[in-house]
Amino acid sequence: MATKKITLELHEQTFAWLEILVVGLARESLSDEEYQKRLVEMARKDKDDFGVGVRDLLAQVADSLADGVRRSGSWERQCLSSLTGYEGSYVRGIFADCIKKDAESLGFQVDLKSEMADK
Repeated sequence: MATKKITLELHEQTFAWLEILVVGLARESLSDEEYQKRLVEMARKDKDDFGVGVRDLLAQVADSLADGVRRSGSWERQCLSSLTGYEGSYVRGIFADCIKKDAESLGFQVDLKSEMADK
């Protein structure tokens, strides 16, 4: 699957809280040995932080948000709505080629540009 790369700037306090989250999630779900290994995987030694872990977490969150757009009845949609107020509206014609077929099979109307549609 093709990927897109973005650069995201976060306030240093936001980043620090996300580090707490990724380390805490690892501590809660892994054995001591696995936890130590995951800390090494998440660390950026040149920056003295857990940037890899934060990046991985944000990628997982982005996947869930995309599922919330794609699947109207999902728990991700409820989370997306709670976080952003999103109610399922979309603009026809903005669907990238890589999702157009999937979107059509899910009932999205993808062709008429500049029209609002409700999902």
